[in-house]
Amino acid sequence: MRNPLDRPQKFPERGDDDVIRLYTAIGIALAHWEIAENAFAHLFGTLVSPAKVSFPAERAYASVQSARGRKELILAAAEIFADLLDWFEEFRLYHRKDGKVVKIGDDLISATRYGVMMLRYAGFTASTRRA
Repeated sequence: MRNPLDRPQKFPERGDDDVIRLYTAIGIALAHWEIAENAFAHLFGTLVSPAKVSFPAERAYASVQSARGRKELILAAAEIFADLLDWFEEFRLYHRKDGKVVKIGDDLISATRYGVMMLRYAGFTASTRRA
């Protein structure tokens, strides 16, 4: 079978008369498009939440209607994810020895922990608090 992406040298004057073949080809193309879109949605979800599957992120990706907009979402998430590689490397090396956290090379993890713990002292007003 020839490669479906190969373009003919000259397009025929008239299309295929076999309607079944035509609809089958369209169905196959749409199925492959859907598989690709699902893979891109999963990639976006993984970039946004690498620790676990993020169905809300995948739904947010799917809600963007234009292909260009979805591409920009993935590129933005990848850019942020790439900036966090140092943090993930520290997270991977973070461990305990004899039940105590080993405090070597954990600057980013420590800063994250302090930031999260200090959220309780942040000044929230009724309008900024999540419902």
